[in-house]
Amino acid sequence: ECSDSIAWGIALATILHEIPQELSDYLILTGPQVGLSTLSALIINFATGLSVILGAIIVLVVDVSSTTTGLLLAFGGGVYLQIGCVECMPKMVNRALMPTRKLVCVLFFILGAVLI
Repeated sequence: ECSDSIAWGIALATILHEIPQELSDYLILTGPQVGLSTLSALIINFATGLSVILGAIIVLVVDVSSTTTGLLLAFGGGVYLQIGCVECMPKMVNRALMPTRKLVCVLFFILGAVLI
């Protein structure tokens, strides 16, 4: 049974997860490498967000075990960490960046990894 305190904890965890994730998705989509307009980035971000609903429906219909759910969540978290390490870390070790800027980048990476 889910108590009010557990439900609020889950809601808070979801908010703390979604804010950095959606912000980083938007910044990547509108950044110089992808270069989408604000509207295009928001539409694509919304469309990919709908895949979460599809995944939830599949998990509820198939009645997935707790172990499998945990493995799916761990895999999803690992994908985000891998993307951060492969896409963002090389930019942070660029020699042109000032040491203080590198430190800020590492701290924000750690914060994002913890929140996600």
